[in-house]
Amino acid sequence: MLVILIMAAVAPVAAVGVSAALRGRMPKTAANACGLARHPAVVVAAVMSLTATLVTISWPAAAQVGETHVFSGTVTANDGAALSNMKVSVFCQNCPDGSTSDPSADPARPWPATRWGDGAQLLGEATTGASGEWSVAVAEPPSGDPLVVAWDPAGDYAFSTILSWESWTDHSGIDASLADGGMLSGRILADRAAPSIAGFTLGGYGDNLLWSGISLVVAANGNYRTPGLPDGDYNVTYPDDLGQPYITGASFSLGTISGGQDSVTDHHLVKYTSLSGTVTDGSGRGLSGIQVVASGVGSSPSAGLLASPFGGWLDPVETGDDGTYVFDSVVPGSVVWELWFISLDGEYASEIYDNNDAEPVEIPRVGATGIDAQLGPGGTISGHVRDLDGQPVRYVGINVCPEQGSYYCGRDSTDDSGYFEIDGLAAASYRVTAYPEYPLPSVEESVVLGEGGHEQVDFQVGFRGAFVDDEGAFYEAPFDALSERGIFAGTECNASQICPEDPITRATLAVWLGRALTGEEPPSIQSSRFTDVARWDWRAAHIERFAELGVTTGCGDGTRFCRNDAVNRGQMAAFLVRAFELPDASSAGFDDTGGHFFEGEIDALAAARITLGCRTDRLSYCPNQQVTRGQMATFIARALELA
Repeated sequence: MLVILIMAAVAPVAAVGVSAALRGRMPKTAANACGLARHPAVVVAAVMSLTATLVTISWPAAAQVGETHVFSGTVTANDGAALSNMKVSVFCQNCPDGSTSDPSADPARPWPATRWGDGAQLLGEATTGASGEWSVAVAEPPSGDPLVVAWDPAGDYAFSTILSWESWTDHSGIDASLADGGMLSGRILADRAAPSIAGFTLGGYGDNLLWSGISLVVAANGNYRTPGLPDGDYNVTYPDDLGQPYITGASFSLGTISGGQDSVTDHHLVKYTSLSGTVTDGSGRGLSGIQVVASGVGSSPSAGLLASPFGGWLDPVETGDDGTYVFDSVVPGSVVWELWFISLDGEYASEIYDNNDAEPVEIPRVGATGIDAQLGPGGTISGHVRDLDGQPVRYVGINVCPEQGSYYCGRDSTDDSGYFEIDGLAAASYRVTAYPEYPLPSVEESVVLGEGGHEQVDFQVGFRGAFVDDEGAFYEAPFDALSERGIFAGTECNASQICPEDPITRATLAVWLGRALTGEEPPSIQSSRFTDVARWDWRAAHIERFAELGVTTGCGDGTRFCRNDAVNRGQMAAFLVRAFELPDASSAGFDDTGGHFFEGEIDALAAARITLGCRTDRLSYCPNQQVTRGQMATFIARALELA
């Protein structure tokens, strides 16, 4: 959204200027044969006089720190006709002192704002001549960027940025072609009267808008009028300093310009409303000190707003002595998605209002909305976390969340004795999860808590062996045995995981088998025999040794290794038979290997009792099935007689 800053009129001249500008506009007419503008100039009292001669406004004397630069060009209509009496303004954007210009002096000028929204500084200005020509000489400012804008004081043509993000040098041939422009006008009212506020922000979508917007005046009577704008949809954003009781930071639609036609839109400022309710116990007694958190309050189309100023969150409040709570500064029309009622001392069960489980509540424009809550007795879940040797483990995060429905989730961490306790829980079935420090895996347990009851859940965390993700699996012992020999160094998923269910690649197999066969790392290499293995790949030396040992001849025509391809069970049999020089054997009797390319290797592998088949009936081998890392570790361990 482009941003346009609208400053409130602070002097009588501003009000007179806007009123005059809003009284009327001349109809658009075609350019005359001499190339003059399509209409007489219509100006307001506060706008400087328009002439056919060039007018230059110099940089203030105190700020003349650089040489003079000349900007020049022509302004035409889209049909190429020259436009006279157009304005061309040269601004300094991102000047160190922000805006020193007074937009109230000329409501029709598209005063630009910098990309930071602090305004820009007018350095010089010219009126186009009969041929649409213009020229402006300005002194280079201490810092900032030049911005050149062509615009029509009467608004019949849409203003256009014709130079931006350029250096401070002479620029000629800066030409602008102006399309038909439309105006947005109307009144902005508060309680059916003009608001005594300042700082509206107007933004829009359309072609040729200034990079970050324009500044505009809202008159004392609430009237506003834009300069000529290109086609597009426009909206206005309340400033953050608007103040109560009106909404700040929200946006609403201001109007649409289509075909260069004007749009008149009046808007009434929207006031904040409130959200309130009462929290009681089972006997209807008001509960004090209950924290209420609005964790989801979103804008609604019925509010007429494009954005919610608080992003869906409100500052938490607590109930008073009578159990009541109030949220001020709530946008009317917002939908209440979630309210958390939290018993800070745990005496009562914390609850959540969730509109997924209830009818959505929409905040009306007038009057407060009540969402009440009744809290029952709070239950407690506690326990200890210990390691595999029975010692307490501290700083373990504990989450307690309901397995179904919308209830309060409790959190805690274990103390030095490994103890945790979470209270204020409603009667429900909970999932209790312990999150020990990395690399220990999380553990969880389910428990059913009665109303006001207490349940104890103890955890034992940790893992034995080399990796955490092979606990209890058939490949745990092979992984542990091979890990002691350094087989997996550099191929782990991380410091504590080996990813046993992932397919093993040819490169990883080369690393594992080479280390298993030789018990050492390979020497470095200067080049690789395979075209797809880079010398700087740390696995290159392992792959080269793999070939020198006669375990692989590459893939395809033998010039490549296909290092990242997954290994299937047929290929695995060939690799292991070559690596461990297994003798030929008679048929193993598998029903799916007859005539297979690696039938002989599969029979030899089965005879060595390295494979038992792929199914419990041991009748099939599945030669085309990918080999997992866990399976490969098991095969290597069997070949080394470690498993």
